[in-house]
Amino acid sequence: MGGKKKNWIRGAIKKPGSLLNWFRRNRKRLKRLLGFDPITKRGDINDQAKRAVLRLAEQGKIRITERTKRRLRLAITLDKLRRRR
Repeated sequence: MGGKKKNWIRGAIKKPGSLLNWFRRNRKRLKRLLGFDPITKRGDINDQAKRAVLRLAEQGKIRITERTKRRLRLAITLDKLRRRR
């Protein structure tokens, strides 16, 4: 049907570590491309790194899946919502 596509945000919020795991797996390559460490000392994803990786993907300098792009956009949006409070 269309249930899975419709509720993907709910599933993504239930699994918040999936994007962090992707950053950890690709840390060395991202560090080289971005010029800085994408993971902070606390172990979180650097806010600038989220935007920079999405920008690199749009420019074609790095290939990431559509699912990862959606996760990045969601993470950026949720950061904005959290900051607004």
